[in-house]
Amino acid sequence: MTDADRWLVRKEAEIIDGKWKNPDDKVLFGVYADAWFKERAYAATTRERNGSALRLHILPLCGRGPE
Repeated sequence: MTDADRWLVRKEAEIIDGKWKNPDDKVLFGVYADAWFKERAYAATTRERNGSALRLHILPLCGRGPE
């Protein structure tokens, strides 16, 4: 089995398992930033500070995308 065959088998398994993501799909920055922020295990004060910076400074500048 060649490397290409192994790659194809892995991709087919991802598709069957529903885990495959199209590398050409675009993710809006606001959607990505919200998901990224929610995944972080911040202390309460750090969460408030970073959340405030995201809401007040970063997302207004970079945009949230369609809501």
